[in-house]
Amino acid sequence: MISHKLIDNIFHINFEGIFTYEELVELSKNFSERRIKGDYLLLIYDLRKAILNFSIKDYSKISHLALNSTKEYKFVKAAFVASSPRTTAMLTIFSHLSLGSHTQRKVFSTPEAAIAWLELFRK
Repeated sequence: MISHKLIDNIFHINFEGIFTYEELVELSKNFSERRIKGDYLLLIYDLRKAILNFSIKDYSKISHLALNSTKEYKFVKAAFVASSPRTTAMLTIFSHLSLGSHTQRKVFSTPEAAIAWLELFRK
């Protein structure tokens, strides 16, 4: 399951359990249709309760999907929160698969650290 909300100009996206590529496509579509004010898009993805069952090829497709849905922004900062070593490794790989010049992704172990990093970019 994927849920999201905008808090203080930061999109908080929570993942729980197993989710599908189709759900990610829908989330991407939502971001491309919903524009927030400003040049910076700040995202925090909480994957502490998620089960990741994607292949490296899938992660590459997901990365390109994310880049395309956020191309209207000058800068995109995405913070991923993970609690398991496996999820951290998969997110680190994902973060390096398709680096766009306007996107920076980092993996954190706590939401507080992720939000502190994102707040550096809040205008």
